Amino acid sequence: MRHNLLECAFVDAIEWFKKTDTVIVPVGSCEKHGAHVPLGTDSFT
Repeated sequence: MRHNLLECAFVDAIEWFKKTDTVIVPVGSCEKHGAHVPLGTDSFT
């Protein structure tokens, strides 16, 4: 299953990380703006 973290809310991403052994190598900035806002908010605006 593939996920685009930029489209996931922070709380959804945390739940997904608890279920997988995936390693993420960041190549840009990504920050939490709130539990309900996608992590890619800065990329979209």
